[in-house]
Amino acid sequence: MNQIILVGKLHEPLSFKETAANIPMAQGIIEVKRPYQSGDGQESDLYQVTFWRGNSEELKGKFQKGDLVVIKGRLSANNFLKDNGEVMYRAEITGERMMAVC
Repeated sequence: MNQIILVGKLHEPLSFKETAANIPMAQGIIEVKRPYQSGDGQESDLYQVTFWRGNSEELKGKFQKGDLVVIKGRLSANNFLKDNGEVMYRAEITGERMMAVC
């Protein structure tokens, strides 16, 4: 099962745009507190989340920077080839739903 749930604050306002193929998308960064403080003093992590199609359309005008939210989604794995021939791997969070925490 590929499922992720994040609880945190929106680090910046959501950005809304369309791809070249006119597919709506929204991207945002959520700040999630760690249950511990790391050696370098960092107490939270920032995660970029992308919402696609209708999932992105539902978010317009509902959230702003600093809102406490719950995001349900999944991890998406992507890879690409660098100019030097090295294969790079990247995990991304694809959001399926975002709700405010009251």
